[in-house]
Amino acid sequence: MFFLCCGPDQNRYVQLIKGIGYTMLASGISACIAVIVFACFGNTDGWMPDHANNYLACIVTGALFLTEANIQAKKRKRLKESQARFELEEESRA
Repeated sequence: MFFLCCGPDQNRYVQLIKGIGYTMLASGISACIAVIVFACFGNTDGWMPDHANNYLACIVTGALFLTEANIQAKKRKRLKESQARFELEEESRA
C-alpha cells in the first residue's frame, strides 16, 4: 500500500498510517485479552514456554504509527500554511 497507492507524497498517506496504527492497537489489545484469558483458565505452570510476547509489540507499533500519523499531519498543515503565506507575499509585491 505504501509504494503502490499511498506514498508519503500522496494525499491519503496520513489516513493509511492512522488506519495501520489503530489496527495494530486493536490487535495488541485483543492479544492481551487472549493471553489474560488463557492465563486465567490454564491449569498448568509454564503454559507458554519461550513464547515471544507479540501483543506488546503490537501495542508499541500501533502507538508509533499513530505518532507518525500525527507528525505527518502537522507537517502537511505547516507546509500548506507556509505556501499560503508565500503566495500572499508574492501577490503583494506585484
